Amino acid sequence: MAYRRLTITAVWVLACVGPGQPGWAYAASADIQEADEAEADPSDPAPITLEDMQQGCDDGVAIDCLTLGHMYRDGNGVAQDAASAIAMYRTACDISKSDDEFGSYACHFAAAAYESGEGLPQDLTRALQLYEKSCKAGNDDSCSQARVVRLAISKS
Repeated sequence: MAYRRLTITAVWVLACVGPGQPGWAYAASADIQEADEAEADPSDPAPITLEDMQQGCDDGVAIDCLTLGHMYRDGNGVAQDAASAIAMYRTACDISKSDDEFGSYACHFAAAAYESGEGLPQDLTRALQLYEKSCKAGNDDSCSQARVVRLAISKS
C-alpha cells in the first residue's frame, strides 16, 4: 500500500512539474527511491507487485498503466524499455475517460514521445491528436504543447 501511495505521489509530482519541453524522460525518482529504501510497514497489506499492476492495467485501470509506463521509462523495478513505456502510456490514454486525470497525463506522455521521436518514429500529427485529447481532459500543459505542435505542422 505504501508503494502504491508513493507511486501515485510520483505521478502527481510529474503532473505538477509538467513536461515543460518535448521529451518524456522526467525525474520523479526521489519518491520512488524513498519507497525502495523505506522499511515495510507490517500493518500494510502485501505490497503491490508488477503482476498486480499489469493485471490492473489489463483490467482497465489507467493509473496502473500510467505507473507501469513510468517504471519502464525509468527502469524502476523492470528493465528500462522506451517502447514498453510508450505502449503503457498509450494504453492508459486509450482506456481513460474524457475526465480521467491520470489518463490525461498518460496521453500527454505518449504525445511527448511522438513529438520528440524518442522510442518511436516522430509523428507530429499523432502527437497533436494526443495533446488535444489530454487538453480536453483538463491538462493545461497539453493545451500549450498542442499549440506548439500545430504551429510546427503548419510550418512543415
